Formats: sequence, structure tokens, C-alpha cells
Amino acid sequence: MPEPAPERARRIGTSRRVVVATPEYLEWHGEPRTPQDLREHACILYTRLATGANWPFTAREGPNSVPVQGRLTVNSTEGVRAAILSGLGIGMVPVWHFVDREIETGRLRVLLPDHEPAPHPIHAVYPTRRFVAPKLRAMLDHLATEFELDPLLSAYSE
Repeated sequence: MPEPAPERARRIGTSRRVVVATPEYLEWHGEPRTPQDLREHACILYTRLATGANWPFTAREGPNSVPVQGRLTVNSTEGVRAAILSGLGIGMVPVWHFVDREIETGRLRVLLPDHEPAPHPIHAVYPTRRFVAPKLRAMLDHLATEFELDPLLSAYSE
């Protein structure tokens, strides 16, 4: 079997993340005021997070990493979203998962707005070749432009 071609990646966007919970969960368990308060809450753990059970935050004081815990561990961000919406705990998820306007309608509350989780880059990955096909280059340019215009997929701020 031939060896797969090496891969190349191009950054095409940024995934902003938020820490959220349902109003019902917060009514029963209280609202965390600082990232360190998350240690006392049921956090929904995403197994594919590069930092594991340490949630990375940014603030005026600089970057901060907080170890969190919870009884529910999930291997997909869609599972984290579903668990949050079910009121099972607090989760950290990309904002683009909430296309049904759960945040705007109040179904979910964004927590710790002064300590936003560090954003994740979004990359397009493709096989390395000596020359990149014009069709591929055009598609990557198009995706990068579209992602830049979407505040859910870029560092763009209104």
C-alpha cells in the first residue's frame, strides 16, 4: 500500500468559544464569577480538547488555565452542546454551535464574559504537492474570505 502524501494546512478562520449553561442549572448550582469557581461545578468534559480537563482562558491579566471536573465526558462538541442544553452542567463550546439562537433567546447564558476561552484556529488540510491546483487555491481563498466575514468563524468583531 502506498504511503499517504504529507499534509499541508492553511488557516482559514478562528473559532471563538464560550462557557455556557442553562438558567435552570445556574438557579440550582449558582453562577461562577471567576474561572476558578468552575472547580465547584459540574463541567461537561470534551475528551478531544487539546488541553484536556484544563480550560484555557484569556483576560486582561493574561492567559489562565483552570482544571475542571465533571461526571460527564463526551467525545464530540455536538454531545457537549446537547448536554449543556439538557441542563447537565457547564460547557465550553464554539459559538457557531448555537445556530438556533440559544444564547440570544436566553435558553443559554454566557458565563465569565471577562474571561473568554482562548479561540481555536480553523485550518483547511490538504495533501502536499509541488504545485497547488488553481481550483484548490481558489476554494481556500473563498473559504478564508467567507470565514473572515462571519463573526462566528473569525476574529472579526462588530
